[in-house]
Amino acid sequence: MQDPPLASPQTVPSYHYDYETMSSGSSEQCSDDEDADLLPVVNDGDAVDNEEIRNIVQDYCTRSVSSTDTMVANNDYAETCRTTEEWDKEVDIDADYDAVIVEDEFSIPNDLIEGMCFTRKTDLQFALQGWAIKNNVQYIVIASNRTKFTIVCAKHDCPVYHCLWRLHSAQSKRLGGVWKISSIKNQHRCVSPILDSGHRQCNSQFISFYILPTIRKQMDLKPREIIGRMESKLNIKVSYMKAWDARRKAIKVVFGSWEESYRTLNLFMDAVASVMPGTVYRIQSTQTNRFQRLFWAFGPSITGWKYCRPVLSLDGTFLLGKYRGTLLTAIGMDANNGLYPLAFAVVESECNESWIWFLRQVNELLPVVTNRPNLCIISDMHTGLVRGCREIFPNVAHRHCLRHLRENFKKAIRQMGIGDVDFFVSKNVRSRKYR
Repeated sequence: MQDPPLASPQTVPSYHYDYETMSSGSSEQCSDDEDADLLPVVNDGDAVDNEEIRNIVQDYCTRSVSSTDTMVANNDYAETCRTTEEWDKEVDIDADYDAVIVEDEFSIPNDLIEGMCFTRKTDLQFALQGWAIKNNVQYIVIASNRTKFTIVCAKHDCPVYHCLWRLHSAQSKRLGGVWKISSIKNQHRCVSPILDSGHRQCNSQFISFYILPTIRKQMDLKPREIIGRMESKLNIKVSYMKAWDARRKAIKVVFGSWEESYRTLNLFMDAVASVMPGTVYRIQSTQTNRFQRLFWAFGPSITGWKYCRPVLSLDGTFLLGKYRGTLLTAIGMDANNGLYPLAFAVVESECNESWIWFLRQVNELLPVVTNRPNLCIISDMHTGLVRGCREIFPNVAHRHCLRHLRENFKKAIRQMGIGDVDFFVSKNVRSRKYR
């Protein structure tokens, strides 16, 4: 059914229709030939009053809905649908489209055709790389700049398998700056049924782009898993170092570079403090304005620690980032004997100076710890911790961690040349028991 001809904006007043009544039903439509006779054309120069326009609209709506008894036309705003959920329940026009599929991986085209468009040049390059890997062909780039990208078959100058395949793409200003495949000349004659493990286009940059959606959901994706994914999806084997480098590049895309993270550390901690009231932190830098140490404690953890047991366990672990370092922690214990993290610090290493600096920040920035009566600190008796507790917390009980005591004892026994430490310990215990 054809739409009614539009009247002049100067002669037709604006009307608002109640969508609830218009969606009540539909009747039989009239034919296209009848529309031309039933709906008169209103020209710009015709003087038509409001009554005639209302009759035209009512006559048109009569053929579109079952009845016009409950239909009201006025200039007043009437809110009929308050939320999208209510609209979906009342009218089925906003139902989900089943054909919309959100892919978890980078989509590789099955075929390359002339006129295919891509939003960015990077998308075009990765699509060409994926297509080449999928079809077991290789190409080389002969021209690449800001406006064009041209590739030819890698065996275009081979005397045995001379392949004249060529693809040219350029940035189209007429289409708003998208990249378009302009021409594809000839067909590949060098397709080999044998899979080449050292494919020219299967580099770490392509692998990082291919696994990027997976990295966003699974941050601990291992290089071995990347190797298995590439072999199962694209039937190609990649080395461990190439998979590791691809994972590094994908993580850089998600989180940014290490250097940028250190440069924006002040802004990040300010944002954390604004989101979590009561959060305290301190950053120490060198004279050349290079990062050295960071101490922080979240506000909710500080507030809740006063309801935990008066016990703090201090320990450190090494970091595996690009610039290494050590993470120092102060962990409490709640009423359910669960671990309660209180304070953290990133330092250069687990040395005497770093432990003393950490304990000084706990004493200055966390009054809830300084003023806690009957406090007990448990540690592995590191020389820096022993010295720091003696100087900064002289009235606090300092005890040795039983697990570290056991490990240090086993290490000392091994240095004595005794192999089976557990047998040696159990034998001495039994001998003392029966004396």
